[in-house]
Amino acid sequence: MELAEKVNASRTHISNIVAPNMPVSVSLDKLFDIADILDVSVDRLFDFKD
Repeated sequence: MELAEKVNASRTHISNIVAPNMPVSVSLDKLFDIADILDVSVDRLFDFKD
């Protein structure tokens, strides 16, 4: 909920973005906003290795 508020998106949209196997579109601007808030690089958002 806090992330959704910080990036000006709905909680549902953020939940759909992070849900596995959930097809959802997200703008590059929103991806950069999320990365900034999480203090990570954008490519880290796509690093699925443990």
